[in-house]
Amino acid sequence: EGVTTGRARIEAQGLAGVVALQLIGGAPDAPVLTAKPGEPMPTIIAERSELQDIIETVRNVAQKADGMLTSLDGLIKQNREPINNTVRNVEKFSEALGKNSDGLDKLMAGFGNIADTIQPLSQKLQSLSEELTEVVKSVDRQKVANIVDNVDKFTGALGGSSQEVSKAVKDIASITDKLNHAADQVEGVLKGAQAFLNTASGPDGRSALTEVSDAAKSIRVLADNLDKRTAEITLGINRFTGSGLRNVDSTVSEAKRVLTELNRTLRTFERNPQQFIFGGKPPLPQYNGSR
Repeated sequence: EGVTTGRARIEAQGLAGVVALQLIGGAPDAPVLTAKPGEPMPTIIAERSELQDIIETVRNVAQKADGMLTSLDGLIKQNREPINNTVRNVEKFSEALGKNSDGLDKLMAGFGNIADTIQPLSQKLQSLSEELTEVVKSVDRQKVANIVDNVDKFTGALGGSSQEVSKAVKDIASITDKLNHAADQVEGVLKGAQAFLNTASGPDGRSALTEVSDAAKSIRVLADNLDKRTAEITLGINRFTGSGLRNVDSTVSEAKRVLTELNRTLRTFERNPQQFIFGGKPPLPQYNGSR
C-alpha cells in the first residue's frame, strides 16, 4: 500500500510506445493511503512525464505552424499577380541601379561636396549668432525701458485727449456743412439778383453780377476743399496733443468768425441788393440852399 504523500509518473521508453509506471515514495511517517468514498480501492493520479510534455508541445507548435503556412499559402494565391508585379518592379529597379552605377557614384560624390560646403556655412552661422548675441547684450536696457515708457505716455496722452480730438473733428464737420449751406444761400440770392440785374443797364450791373458769381464759386470751392481736407486733418490731429489741439481750436474759432461775417454780408445783400451793386445812398435827398 502506498502513502498519502506518494506520487506516480508514467514514463515512455523511447519512441516505440513502451510505457513504464514509476512510483515515487513519500514521507515515512505519512499516513497510509486509503480509498476515498465511492472508490473501490486507493487511487494515485499519475503525473505527466517530461517526454510527454515535450511531445505535446511539439504537437502544438506543429499545429500552429501548419495554420500559419496554410494562411500564407492562401494569401499568396489571392495576391499572386500583385506579388509578381512587385518582384518585376524590384528587378527593373535593380537593373536601373546597375546601369546607372556611375551616376550614383557622382550623386554620392555631390552629396559629399554639399556636406563640405555646408560645414563652413554652419561655422559662419554660429559666428553670426554670437555677434547678434553680443549686439543684443550691448543694448542699454534702460534706454529700451525709457522708449517703452515714452510710447506708453504718448498713447496715454492721446487717449486722454480723445474727447478734444472728437470735438475738433465735429467742429470742422459743422463748419463744412455751414459753408455748403451758405453757398446754397448765395446761389438763391444770385437767382433773385439776376432778375434785378437784368433790368440794370450799363457796365456797373454786369460787373456786379460777375463779382457776386465769382464770390459764390469761391465759397463753393472753399467748402469742397475743407470737406476733402477733413479726413487729412483728422489724421493729423491724432498725431499730436497739447499745443497742437490749441492751434486747431484757434483755427476753428477763426473759421467761425469768417462764417459769421459771411452770413452778415449775405443778409445785408438780401435786404438791399441794389445798395450792394450800386453803392450806398442816403435815405433822404439832401439839398444845400443858398445862405
